[in-house]
Amino acid sequence: MTDGRLSVEMIEPKRKLRVTFNGDKFKSDLHYDGRYEVFDYKQCPGAGESPLGQIGRWPLPYNHLVQGLYVKGSVEINGKSHKLDAIANRDHSWGMRNEMVFEWHYWTGINFKDRFINFCAIKDITAEPPIKHGGGICSDQGNVAICRIVVREDPPGAEVPKNIYYELEDVSGKIHKLIFHSGEALGPVYFPNRPVEEGLVYEMLDLWGQWTDETTGEIGWGLNEVGRMKTDAEAKGNYAR
Repeated sequence: MTDGRLSVEMIEPKRKLRVTFNGDKFKSDLHYDGRYEVFDYKQCPGAGESPLGQIGRWPLPYNHLVQGLYVKGSVEINGKSHKLDAIANRDHSWGMRNEMVFEWHYWTGINFKDRFINFCAIKDITAEPPIKHGGGICSDQGNVAICRIVVREDPPGAEVPKNIYYELEDVSGKIHKLIFHSGEALGPVYFPNRPVEEGLVYEMLDLWGQWTDETTGEIGWGLNEVGRMKTDAEAKGNYAR
């Protein structure tokens, strides 16, 4: 599949793919290999009722898959080539995405030495109850769904907190405590603000950096995304970042 510049080749479904890009100032040739099996958000316990029907009972109101990956290849920027041999992750949605019904959300993708963790916590203003939690812990032993998430920012209400603390409970009852060191992370990268209604926008920002498993002390690396509904005046300063 290609548009002449960007090409995606599915070598082995849900396991191996190649992505290339041939631009004027940027070129890449990247080979991805799944670390573990794909996690489907439909593996999460269903939430409450939703006007979207059965699919709206899950944390994300559309079909969504995630996967931890290995990536190898090269990236060329302004004629300078860089080799890559690292860990990565990907996610993919099917159907209509409408984050404008979210009051806020947290979204992650974290690679530890022996596992990949992805989870989200969402306040969906169309759902009852409005708070939805979900995600998965993927390893050689298989996938375990996450059913409850508690989030605490330090300091609370900061645009980019020093740390974000997550307490996760999986469907077996096991508790996992993670810290994202957002104050030391790369970013933030702001998405274009999405208009919600007159005077309101939905703002999303991504950070990449170090995670710590509080229980074991292990270090992981990955993404932390935060979305918030704001007034246009509150978000205006972020258009230019």
